[in-house]
Amino acid sequence: MDKEKVKGAIISALGITCVVDKVFYAHEEKVGTDTGWDIEFVDTNGQYRHWKQWYDGGKITMPKPDSFSKDDGGIYAVDGERRLIDSYGGDVTDLFHKYGYAI
Repeated sequence: MDKEKVKGAIISALGITCVVDKVFYAHEEKVGTDTGWDIEFVDTNGQYRHWKQWYDGGKITMPKPDSFSKDDGGIYAVDGERRLIDSYGGDVTDLFHKYGYAI
């Protein structure tokens, strides 16, 4: 389940930003009081990577889901780019940029 969940996600850590392409292992787990991802993958440039969020730091932007429920709006990765999606699944990023908000 977690493997499909992170395909297409944007990971930014240690000065590197990449998009997850092929996933070998992905698991979200609790380490102490923190929750973090352990993902082994190949990015869209063909580079093998292994990211452990609680060691490497950084953040993950999840790919846009196929369908949305009531409170699913937020920032998602769409075609390797961070986009703001409303709770109906509509892309509202350009509207926020128009009024000076950074996404």
